[in-house]
Parts: sequence; structure tokens; C-alpha cells
Amino acid sequence: MADNLTTTTTVSTIPSGTVIRTDDLGAAGHVQIIKLMDGTDGGTGLIGGDATNGLDVDVTRLPALPAGTNNIGDVDVLSLPALPAGTNNIGDVDVLTVPADPFGANADAASATGSISAKLRFIANTGIPVTGTVTVGSHAVTNAGTFEHGLSTLQLRGNPDPVRLRDTCERLLGVRSRRFAPARDDKLVAAWNGFAIDSLVWAATVFDEPGWLRLAAGAAAALWDLHCVDGRLRRTSLAGVAGEAPGAAEDYGAVALGFARLAGALGDATWLRRAEALLEVALALFAAPDGGFFDAASDAEPLFARPRDVQDNPTPSGTMCLVAALRLVALLADRPEWGERADAAALTTHGLLAAAPRFAGAALVDAVIADEARTGLRPAVAVVVADDPLSELARATWRMAPVGTAVLVGPAGTTGFAHHFESREPDLAYVCRGTTCFAPAADVAGLRAALWSRA
Repeated sequence: MADNLTTTTTVSTIPSGTVIRTDDLGAAGHVQIIKLMDGTDGGTGLIGGDATNGLDVDVTRLPALPAGTNNIGDVDVLSLPALPAGTNNIGDVDVLTVPADPFGANADAASATGSISAKLRFIANTGIPVTGTVTVGSHAVTNAGTFEHGLSTLQLRGNPDPVRLRDTCERLLGVRSRRFAPARDDKLVAAWNGFAIDSLVWAATVFDEPGWLRLAAGAAAALWDLHCVDGRLRRTSLAGVAGEAPGAAEDYGAVALGFARLAGALGDATWLRRAEALLEVALALFAAPDGGFFDAASDAEPLFARPRDVQDNPTPSGTMCLVAALRLVALLADRPEWGERADAAALTTHGLLAAAPRFAGAALVDAVIADEARTGLRPAVAVVVADDPLSELARATWRMAPVGTAVLVGPAGTTGFAHHFESREPDLAYVCRGTTCFAPAADVAGLRAALWSRA
């Protein structure tokens, strides 16, 4: 086919007789191309067009668009006409009303960092409806982020619509379920279960959840049957088999605390006896010369230095675990010598309180209780005589009792808790602070007065 075709008729605005530059492509010469730029005859390489050489197609010579504060490339999105509210929504949030925030170099929509707009866009891509009330407001998603690197952890704040909240949570859970799940760590740790038992008892009695109380009792039974071997506590177990690692101070303290709290909630002295047995062993194994406690037992594998750390980490230190357990058992079993032993151990944490209080949360709580005791609000024993451990008066006692109070619920005639049920009538609550006992309470108002009376 010949190069450089000539038009024979008028095409659009191209008059007849106009020469259109064409060229054959490749050695065979069977393909013709229309050349918008100059090039060597028969060659595939084209000379770039410019203002004087062929068609000017260099986009760098195009006029620059004005820069804006919310640009996508060089396009100022703020200069675009505003869309009606609700037209470009993500769920119920009009993205046009979200505060402007440029996507910086560290904004990664895939990980929901950057601006609120990026976070909402990321969540919208998962198919989750997002609303300003539920996700941005109630769940505290902010531009600055509430966690590290601009990320926000979802937090429940305020009182969002329960139906919308439930739908949002279900969708979030559905997305999360599609993520890669890490392998499960199936080992049981004695201390962690002790903390769980203590927490379950508190939660069950405050929120009237009998199932949680049964769960606490089941966990306690499993710990006693599996982790207590030959009078000593094992730290871990796996698949129903206790490990060889001996329990540390935090294990003895946390488990004894959980057992004692369960004893108070159920009025079952069996758990109090077991807590006492663990503390008897702990006092012999972990006692330090200054009145505190080591973390490792006296007969543990010898090291260059025997471990001892009174600093709290995610959980209280071994010392404070034992202090808490000693204080509760001392009140429930009427063993004042153990309260004195707890006082001596707590003194060993006071240096940490002054130097690094943020790492001494448990010791701070104990110090506040001791400070209140000096003003007459010393830890009391609150006995509720009731057949139901979750009776209205019992739950009110758990809710309103000052921190440090030993709550004890049981039917009339319950034994195994020193003198606490002697001469006590049903359906009444009795509060004694040391040797001072206040008038029995039959209702919430009288109970509150007794719980907060100083002596």
C-alpha cells in the first residue's frame, strides 16, 4: 500500500485533496498507520510531537490546575459543585460533611489510617454501614486516632440506638471472622484463672448473672482438681494434664483470692479452707526477710538472683496478689494476723509508689484503702443472711460496698466463717467494721448507711 494517502472527497472538516501522512508498519508492509507525529519512512519509531513538529500531545505543557487543600492529584475537589446531602453517602454519613483532612503520606485507607474520610471509606469497602452516631461518635474514631500511628480502637460511648449498634457489631464480627485467625494457645495458667474467677464472681453478683457464678465455680473446681498436686500449686496445664512448672507467687495469690471471693458469694466454706491452705504454703515458700515476697519459691531451681519484682504489668505483681488474698481471707476467716502480714508486705511496694506509680496500680488501691481506714472507714465484713446468693439485698451489697469490704452471703446457720453467722437473722444484712457493728439493714437505704458509716 502506498504511503501518504490523498483524500478524494471532503471528510468532515478535511477538504478533498488533503494529504494524510501514513506509513507501512513492519517489513511486510501490509499494515498502514496514520502518523500524528513525524517519523522515518517505514520505521516504527515516532518523533515526539511538539508545538512545531506534528501534533502537540505533551501533557506537561497543559495548563496546571489550581492546587487545593483537598486535592486528588492536582484536581481541587473543593472547587467541584457541592452534591446534595445524602447523595454520596457511606451508610448514613454524608462524606461531603466530614471535616476536610488531606490524605497525607502516611494515610493508608487499607488499614483505616489517615483521616476520618479514609477510615469511613475503608469500612464502607467492607460492606459495613457506618453512621456518625455509631461509628464516629460512639466508637470514638477520630482524625488523630485513639491508638498508635493514627489508628482508632472502637470504643462504645454514649447511648447509640441498640438496633443499629447490634447490626453494626454483627457486620464487624462477620468481617473479622474472614481474617486469618492465629493459632489458639490452649494452656491454662493458674494465676489468670484466679483473676477470672474473682472477676466472674463480682460481675455475676452485680449484674445478676447466675450463669457467671456457675462458671466461676466450675473454673475453681478445675483448678483445684488439676493444678493442686501434693499440696502444691502447678502453674500451667494443657489438655487436662498439669505441667511440671511450679506455681509462682502470683499463682498462689490470684487463685487464693478467687477461691476466697467465691466462698463469700456462695457461703461455701470449702473454698475458704482451700484459700487458706494455699496461703499457708505461700507464706512458707515466698516470704522475704523484709516482710515482702519473692516471686519464685524457696525450693525452686537456684538462679544467680532470686526473682522478685513488685512492679505491676498487665496483671498485679506476685506480692500484691498475695496481699489482696491475705486481706480478704483475714476478714472472712477472722485471722487478723494475716491482715498484719499483708500490711508488712504492702510496705515493700511504697518505694515503687513514689518512683513509678503508673506501674503500681494494685499497690495504689491498697494504699487508698489504708488511707480511708485511718479516717474510720477500715475494711468491713458485710454479711447478708439469704438463701439466694443473688438476692436483691446481696446484689445491693456487692454494688455499694467500699473497696476492700469482704462480702459474705449465706443462709442462716452457715458455718466455717468464724463467728460471722452467729445470732444472725434471715433477710438482713450485718456490717461490722473491726469490733464495731452497725444496726442490721433490711433495705437498700439502711444497707448503704451501714456500709459507709465510719467507726
